[in-house]
Parts: sequence; structure tokens; C-alpha cells
Amino acid sequence: MKAKASTIIAVLLAIVAAACTHNNGDIGPWFGAWKVEAITVDGEPKADYGGNLFFEFQSTVVKMCLVGDHHSTVNVIGNWDEDSGGVLHLNFPDPRHQPIAVTGLPADCRLSVKWNGSRHMTLEWVNPDTGQTTVFSLKKWK
Repeated sequence: MKAKASTIIAVLLAIVAAACTHNNGDIGPWFGAWKVEAITVDGEPKADYGGNLFFEFQSTVVKMCLVGDHHSTVNVIGNWDEDSGGVLHLNFPDPRHQPIAVTGLPADCRLSVKWNGSRHMTLEWVNPDTGQTTVFSLKKWK
């Protein structure tokens, strides 16, 4: 009987632990970590991008994580939401947590969601000052 009770408790704990990963409800395909596989500006690969940037989404929080040498990281935290027209709004209100420089993004920006599948995503940002189009190709990481 003790083995059966232990098994039931273990199963219940696993269910509770799994439920805690989606704070404040299910955010659909956005949830989790996305590796930025490529950044292009006006169709050309961004020369200074090393393939080491991740976007992470949970609840209304977005984190950009740049992985450096020897597993060092730079993390910045902001807010996100998506409108019904397929526009991703990123906002980094804290001056200490601004978008990672290689993205070229300002603290408050709107990106067009060109593709959002279960494993791949394409985001596009047009710089209102220069007219340059930056495209981020993302792949689901975890």
C-alpha cells in the first residue's frame, strides 16, 4: 500500500510541477526559449551576429539572452504582447535592461510576425528612422 501511495504522490507532484511552467495561463506557441538562428538587414546577413542570441517568453515577460565565451551571458528583461493583427510589441522600460545591441531594436518596438509555427518563427522590424528592414529567424530551443 505504501508503494501505491508513493506512486500517486509522485504523479501528483509531477503534474503540479508541469503546471507551474506556464504562469498566468497558456501563451500558445510563444512559450519557451527561441534561438535566433539568423538576423538579416535589408536581406543581407548581419555581419556581427554570432548565432548566440535567445528570446524567451513566459506570461507577459520576454528575456533576451546573449551567450558569450565560457558560458557567460547577458540577460535583459522586458514585456511583450501580441495584438490580433500579428504584431509583437516588445517594451524594455528599465534603462538597465535595454534590447541586446546586435538586434538593433529600440526599447519600445513593434515587430511583424511573418511566421509563427510550432518550431520556427520569423519576425520583421522596419526601422522608422532609416527604413531598414531587419528580419529575425528563430527556432524553438526548448
